Amino acid sequence: WLWRLLAPSRLSARVRGHLAGRRLQRGVRALGEGEWSRAEKQFQIASGGGWSYLGQMGAAFAAQRLGKRSARDGFLQAAESDQEGGLLALWLRLHWRVQEGDGKVGAELEEQLAHLPDNQPLRELAAQLAEQQQDWHRLYQHVKRLPANRVTLSRLRQLWRGRMRMQAEADGDDHSR
Repeated sequence: WLWRLLAPSRLSARVRGHLAGRRLQRGVRALGEGEWSRAEKQFQIASGGGWSYLGQMGAAFAAQRLGKRSARDGFLQAAESDQEGGLLALWLRLHWRVQEGDGKVGAELEEQLAHLPDNQPLRELAAQLAEQQQDWHRLYQHVKRLPANRVTLSRLRQLWRGRMRMQAEADGDDHSR
């Protein structure tokens, strides 16, 4: 029993896990201090030592703060393979791309919604993207599939109605000339 506990492979795995946990803590501390580069480095090290998901998520956040989009997306894509947290990593990657106005994200978002049609956060992102692109038909298609009790739903419905009124007024003005 004692030999199995102290066996070199188990001991080294435990030590690596402990050291990675300490790196993870240092990364969190560096984030809190606004030391983005140091945080990214600490999280990268932690992700290689048994804390891969949390390390990759932390490194992605730090890379985002540093404006390193490709590194951020790489960390998030690696984190997406995690069974329990992969959906959060996917949502965060798509969310940041929508926030940046990346027009290419629409196809990926629609593809993900084809696999996960009832996922409300992804649906809300798709609605937000449709609003940015002023694609009112697609905005309506996404908004109508969101539950009525969602705060963002009422905001999106109000926005859609307002934009439709503006479009109707603009069309009416053009016809009056």
